[in-house]
Amino acid sequence: MQRSHVQILIVSVVLSVGCSVLQGAEFAGGTGTQADPYQIATAEQLMSIRSDVTLWDEHFALVCDIDMENRSVGPTLVGTFSGVFDGRGFRIANVLLGRGDASCTVGLFRNIQLGGVVKNLIVEGVCISSNYGATSGAGICGANLGVISKCSVTCQICEVATAGGVAAWNYGVIEECRSVCTILGSGTYGGLVGVNKGRISNCWSSGLVWGWHVAGLTASHEDGEIDNCYSTCQVQGIWPESSAGGLIDALESPGSGIMSCYFLDLNSGGGPDNGLGEALSDSQMKQQASFAGWDFWGTD
Repeated sequence: MQRSHVQILIVSVVLSVGCSVLQGAEFAGGTGTQADPYQIATAEQLMSIRSDVTLWDEHFALVCDIDMENRSVGPTLVGTFSGVFDGRGFRIANVLLGRGDASCTVGLFRNIQLGGVVKNLIVEGVCISSNYGATSGAGICGANLGVISKCSVTCQICEVATAGGVAAWNYGVIEECRSVCTILGSGTYGGLVGVNKGRISNCWSSGLVWGWHVAGLTASHEDGEIDNCYSTCQVQGIWPESSAGGLIDALESPGSGIMSCYFLDLNSGGGPDNGLGEALSDSQMKQQASFAGWDFWGTD
């Protein structure tokens, strides 16, 4: 009897150690802490985060570029995220996102929750298409309640209800980010953010934005602040009843601040001037003196 108990104990210990080893083997290293984040080196390691909800509040870091090779991965690569994802300047490239129903969110991350951080990440060649009119879609996340910092996105988005290059909805902070995107369809689209209810700072957008309710930076600025941003997006409403703005289409709250923000004017291939932000010609866009209120590093 005692021997049986000893055998059971040994088996339990072996299984426990084995599970630990297997869980660690999912990543290239790390323990998921701030000091020692899980290291991601392959597409499989990246996709494994989605399948384990216990990982969604951990720390991660890319250790190399990851090419998804245009594989279709469903609506998202990572679920609702409240941890820290540090791209360390590496790329996640060539991802096909979509196949959602009418209530889904499409993006690299479904949502970034309060306390969540995505930083130093380059997202390239993301294609988002929704044959069923997904609720929201963007290159990085559907909704941001945390912080997105120093990220770059290039993507194509087609037929999503609310879309932006970086986030469809922003309730948190987006800072020092850029997007170069083509967004087409019949929804509410911004070159950087679809609808802003937080802060956007030191960001810029370029590309093509065509839709029903569209703008170069954010289609709707409902709350919060936008400062030191610019857009060179080509912006066009595709129906006579559409509304469009070179920087912002609609300012929903008079208390929402827009400070030192600029956009490429319509005659230069940008968007219409509706009084939200300052329009600049192509030649003015190339002159530092045009950006009044900006603090250019290394200048007097």
